[in-house]
Order: sequence, then structure tokens, then C-alpha cells
Amino acid sequence: MRVLLASMPNVIEEIDRGGRFPSLGLVSLAGNSEGADVKVVDLVLVRGDLRRYWLELLGNYEPELVGLSCMTFQYDTALELAKLAKSWNPRVKVALGGYHPTLMYEEIGEGPDAKYVDFVVRGEGEGTFGELVRELGRDEGNLDGIQGLSYREGVDFHHNPPRPLLDLSGVRPPERNSRILKGFRAMGFRSDVVETSRGCTFDCSFCCIREMYGRSFRTYPLKRVIEDIRDAEAHGAEVVFFVDDNITLAPERLGELCDMIISEGLNELHYMVQASVAGIVSRRELVLKMARAGFKVVFLGIENVSVRNLKFLSKAKEAAEMAREAVSRLKEHGMFVMGGFVLGNPEDGEEDFWRNFEFAKSLKLDAPLFFIATPYPKTALREALMGEGLVTNPDDFSKYTTYRANVRTRYLSSEDIERLEVRMYMKFMTPDYLKYTNFWKASTLPFFFRRLLVDGSKALWYRFLSATGGDRAVLGAVMRGEGRRRRRWLLEGRP
Repeated sequence: MRVLLASMPNVIEEIDRGGRFPSLGLVSLAGNSEGADVKVVDLVLVRGDLRRYWLELLGNYEPELVGLSCMTFQYDTALELAKLAKSWNPRVKVALGGYHPTLMYEEIGEGPDAKYVDFVVRGEGEGTFGELVRELGRDEGNLDGIQGLSYREGVDFHHNPPRPLLDLSGVRPPERNSRILKGFRAMGFRSDVVETSRGCTFDCSFCCIREMYGRSFRTYPLKRVIEDIRDAEAHGAEVVFFVDDNITLAPERLGELCDMIISEGLNELHYMVQASVAGIVSRRELVLKMARAGFKVVFLGIENVSVRNLKFLSKAKEAAEMAREAVSRLKEHGMFVMGGFVLGNPEDGEEDFWRNFEFAKSLKLDAPLFFIATPYPKTALREALMGEGLVTNPDDFSKYTTYRANVRTRYLSSEDIERLEVRMYMKFMTPDYLKYTNFWKASTLPFFFRRLLVDGSKALWYRFLSATGGDRAVLGAVMRGEGRRRRRWLLEGRP
């Protein structure tokens, strides 16, 4: 069976500026679909006319099954690609997978879009999709027995029971040779992705992880992780992003992984990771081991400086206190530290935004990420905000990027929130930033100077608009890259 798997072209511009990474999930599906000829295309690398490229790819490869993976803000694009696939050949089967289809499989099956979708692969795809491929390849395949699968029968969707969580020791390695497009770079280096664990036991109200895995934490054997790093390196990677949901839930294991990376001679690669502040400060020796192993970039979920907001987000009230120590340790060892904040909570006024801004400045973060509370489907955050009437956009998921305001607070409108967000980013870039940033240590010099030029120019332009009373909304649109993103989302077919 010929199978074509695609990740969406939509990006969150604020994060995309730092680098791009290929889809790990799709090459993992490729590695776990025995007996199929699987090709993977990361559409974010397509330049020019996306519609034409997609139709030409379908015509050249002639897949029997098309799999589309999407997050919530990418769902509209996945649906457009499904429609194009069906228009190219009505007999081609289309499967959706990823976070959004997993969370919204019932709504998709009952809605008007169901006619463009044949299957929804819920949860972890390696087992479910692998079984689907095998059954479709048989003359009398049995779909009813595939756990974790929803499938269309006529005009109705049938939902099989969920699949139990996988034993990760039995998941076969990714098949990176299945990639059609290459050329991903992060911080100026060739990039790839490796996974060492899945799941998180935290209870954050804004997070979708529990709907995928429940409150669980499972790990791959470290020997398998080392082999996967070697495979990524063999495919050209200079920087590896550990995409784990919360790798620091097991800090001793992370320390052991660092030791193995060093002993295997893999510490010449650069590593990026997302971590909890609690995990980073839990072991005094951990950051030193990470530095010796080649870790260069760490994203920390700081979330908020306000105890009131931390309680609302179901975060530990000590998070902000621990953040100062965590950032200090990481920067002391030359790492580039990003800190994520969740703003726009029900009681937030303008002063709450600026308190978080000042805290980010005091930490000397290399990059703050000021996320806006986003009511993702099936999360406790959505339920709470909907109940209080604070969701201003409940249905247009294309704006659910965490950088667009789909909520209001009791004191700020959605427009107020977006204006504040832009102002905070622009005010963060000051000459003082160059005195303490580790940006140049974690990136290539050409990348460092390019970003410095572009972001510095935007900051100067913002100050000019502020001084002259100009339209800050113009800068907001430029900063968010709305023109490019809208063109890709709607598949307008323009170069």
C-alpha cells in the first residue's frame, strides 16, 4: 500500500523565527507501518504555490491512503488538503491524526466535514495506524477490531474503543528516510527531533496532554534513545530537540542520558529541551551534566508571577520563586533560556501583564514567550473560561495559536490583550539585552546577527510609531507574520 503522510504548513511565527523542526510523529508512523510504502512530507518547507505542490505530489506518488496530522490551529488547513485529495481521486482514503482530531473526533464525525474524512486515528498512532495499514492491505480487512480508530460507514462514523497506552519499548524507531523534503534548521543549525519519554503527571488547566495520554509518564529505553540520536546525526542533524512533554519529571534519568551522550561521543551535537523549573532545580548537578552533554537551549514553563494566576492555572505557587534559581543555573552554564508565561487570565489587568514583563526582564531571559491563555478544546481552562463568559472566539480554531487573543479578562478586551502583548515584546529588546544574552553562544553567528537585525529593526519601528502616535496594529500584524500565515492557511495558491 502506498501511504502519504503530511504535516501542516501552518506555523506560529513567533516560535518559527527561532527555528523549524521536522515532524517526528509521522516518521515514527512510517517506521511502525510494516508492509507499506510510506512517504512523509513536511509542508512547512514548501515555497510558492502550496495547492499546486500538493496536487502534483498526489499525482506523482498516487497514494492509496493519505494521513494528515494537525494541531488545533492547523485543522482548517488539514481539511482543505483532505478536500483537495478527494477532488484529485475520490477513491483515496483520508485519515486525520494528532492532538485536535484526537480531542474532537466525535465532533468531526458528526459535523459536515465528515464526508472528506475516512478515518480518525486517536491518541498514539504507531499501533492504531500500523494496524489500519495492514487491514486496508487485506482483501477482507476488519476495521472494527482496531482500537483507537474512528471510521466512516456510509454517512455515519463508528468509534472503536480507545487503545491502551503503548509500551514504548515495543515502538520501532522512526524511519527518517521516508522524508520527501529536507532542510530544517534551528538557531542556524541543521535540526531534527528525538523523543525520550511521553506524558506528564502535572495538572495544568491549559494543557491537552492528559487527553492524549492521561496522567502518565512513560520512557523509552535509553539505549534506544542513543541509537535514535545517532540516526538523526547520520541524517545530517547538528541540533536535536528533545520533544518530550516533560523530560524533567525524571531528573535522575535525564542526568543518566547526559552521561551516556558524553560517553558515546555525541556531545558535539547541540541539544534543545523543554523543562519544568521544579525539575531543573531538583538536582544541583543536573545543569552541569546538561552543559557537558551539549545542551544549548532550554525552554522553561514559568507560567506566571502571580500566585492567584498560578492557582487558576493549576500550577505550584512556588513556580516563580524556583524560576529565578533555575534560570540563574542555566545561564551560568552558557545556555539560551526561553521562559513561557500564560497571560490573559480572568482577573488580569494591564498591571498584571507588566508585572510578568518586569519579572522576565529581572530573570535576564534570552527569550520570553508571552502566551495568551487559549481555550483549547476539552481542557479545564476552556471549561472555566466558557463558564465565566470570557471566551470571545469559541469556534474559529485557526486563531488558537497562543499568540492571538481568543479571550478577554474582566478588565481587558481581546484587542487590549493583543496590543499589550506586542508592546511587551517590543520593549524587551533594549541595548542592555546584548550584555547578558547567551543567544550568540547557542546559534550560528550569521543567524544571531540576522535575528538581531530583524528584531532590532522591529523594536525601533515600534518606538517610532509610539513616539509619533502611529498605528501599533500595523506592527502587530507584521510581527505575527499574518500575511504569510494567512496565505498558507487558506491555500490561496499564490506564490
